[in-house]
Amino acid sequence: MIKKNSGLSNVHSNDWLARSLAILEDMIDPNECNYDHHGNCQEHGWTGIDPSCPRKRAKELIAEFAEMKAG
Repeated sequence: MIKKNSGLSNVHSNDWLARSLAILEDMIDPNECNYDHHGNCQEHGWTGIDPSCPRKRAKELIAEFAEMKAG
């Protein structure tokens, strides 16, 4: 959600969101996450299980947006 004091409140939020997600999609590594026995993503160098690898979360966010846009 865009905060009113963020300087982005005057931007049409749907357009801003769509452009942001398109940029994010271009930055995502197409390789799937590869988790070790500790839950760390070895493919992307993410050492944390909560939250999960940012690339995985980005893919999920883009898929969710595509579903909302289609539905």
